[in-house]
Parts: sequence; C-alpha cells; structure tokens
Amino acid sequence: MNVNFELLNTFYQVARVGNISKAANILYVSQPAITKSIKKLENLLGIKLFIRNVKGVSLTYEGMFLFNYIQPHIDGLINSTNKLSSLKNLDEGCINIGAGTSLTRMVLLPNVVKFNDKYPNIKIKIIHSVTSNLIKDLTYGNLDFILINLPYDTPKDLIIEPCMTIHDCFVASSEKFDKSLLSKISFKELNNYPLILQQEKSNTRTFLDNILAKQKIKLTPNLELSSISLIKDFVKAGLGIGFLPKELIKEELSSGLLFKLEVSKIIPARNIGLVTNRNMKPCYVAQRFIEFFNNTCTITNEK
Repeated sequence: MNVNFELLNTFYQVARVGNISKAANILYVSQPAITKSIKKLENLLGIKLFIRNVKGVSLTYEGMFLFNYIQPHIDGLINSTNKLSSLKNLDEGCINIGAGTSLTRMVLLPNVVKFNDKYPNIKIKIIHSVTSNLIKDLTYGNLDFILINLPYDTPKDLIIEPCMTIHDCFVASSEKFDKSLLSKISFKELNNYPLILQQEKSNTRTFLDNILAKQKIKLTPNLELSSISLIKDFVKAGLGIGFLPKELIKEELSSGLLFKLEVSKIIPARNIGLVTNRNMKPCYVAQRFIEFFNNTCTITNEK
C-alpha cells in the first residue's frame, strides 16, 4: 500500500474544513484534483472516508478514526516546516559566540548592532572568556564560532579565517605625558616610563614579547591587566604608556586625548581570526551571521 503524504494531507485539509472547495483553495489545486485524491485514498485503504451533505462533506466513523490518528503528525510536520522557514528567513533563531571583552567591544558590538537592526528576532549570546577556554567550548560544540587575536596555535579540527587586521601601537595620555619627548623612542627606552601591558601569556602580550625577544629586549610593566579594555581606561587616566590596537582608540586619537608614540621599529600588523569547528558546522542562523560579518569586517592594509 503506497499512501504518500500528499494524499494524507489532502484528506486532512478536507476533513479539517469540511468542504472540498475550501480545501482546494488552501492547497492551491482544483476541486476535481481534490476529489480524485480522496477517491484514490479511499481505494487504497478500502474504506469510505467522507459522506457528502448540504454544507460539504463530513467524516465517516473510519474517516474520523484516521483524522484523529494523523492530526498530531500532520500538524507537527507543518509546524516544523513553518519553523524551518522562520529560521531560513531569520525570523527567529539563536547564535552562540565566544570572544574576549576587547574584541567584543571593538569588533562584535558594531556588527551585532547592524545585524540586530536587520534581524531583531535573532537571539545572540556572547560568552566572554580567555582564548583557551573559548577554544575548549568551541571544540565541545557549545559555541557556533569564536573571535580570537592571531597568531594562535589552535587544534587541527578548528578552522581559522582571518577577518580583520589590527594595528598595535604604544599610546599615552596627552595631559600626562609630553608628546614632544616621546615623538621618537626606542623599545628599550620605554622601560624609562610607567608601562601598562596585558598579563603575560595573553595573546597580545605574547605577540609583543616575541617582537621584543628578536631584539633581545624585555619590557618591565608597572601594571599588568587582564584585558585590553582595562589598559585603555588606565592609559586614559594617565597612569602610564599602554600597548593598544589603534582600531580600539580611534576616537581618543582623533580628539587628541591620547597620542601615538613613534617607536624606532615597525610593529607588524596582525589579524583577528574567526574560528569554527571543522566537525560541528555552525547552525544556519550562525552561518548567515558569519556571512554578514565577513561582508562588513574586511582585512585592511593600514600601516
């Protein structure tokens, strides 16, 4: 017996509205096509399903039995299809993203605002933690993707795609430090001033230490903080010279609140990476966010 979904759905719609003409409008088919499908289903089952009356049709005892049995399944399937359509149209859904506080503020926030303006019903959950913990959560499938500062030695089952270039520099408060004295300074001379750096073994600190190690220089900071955002606040307060991405302090540099030190050696640019799990593809909504994100966060060549 070959009873397909189309036949059962035709029967279900006719039984639900009690009228072949109305069911034809719902299914966008002709009345003869509905009648033909009902007749085919009755022949396959060997039972009569409907009785005609002045208002349309009514169910036989056997027809009512079939309707009651298939109703939750048809409704569930229709609801699932509608749910998938909502997800595809980004009318609903959830994205789980991992990033540090600074990357959230500098990179995620402006893009989340734009995405939310376009798709306000999508829930976005952002998890803040150190990179090593974010890598674990991504590996276990708890996050759709994460943003990290590169370079970073990640497991082989993760895919890294550079999505934005950042340019680090040493900066100081214009109110607390003499810009003319710091117009040209060597890495070694930085130790003559109070320094505010990120904690050792953090990605940004490791990046800086590796640059200095090639010149056999080691900086001794007066303050070591857990995040780049905190360093920004302490530098603005005039407590020392900090090492920060220019992209995070554009307004402060433009207004003159902070100024950039011209160090004697070029600090190479580095990338921010968008990391996904090779073995666990991000959900559909997250994939659409990544597409949106990549279209707005382009890698630049600013020096």
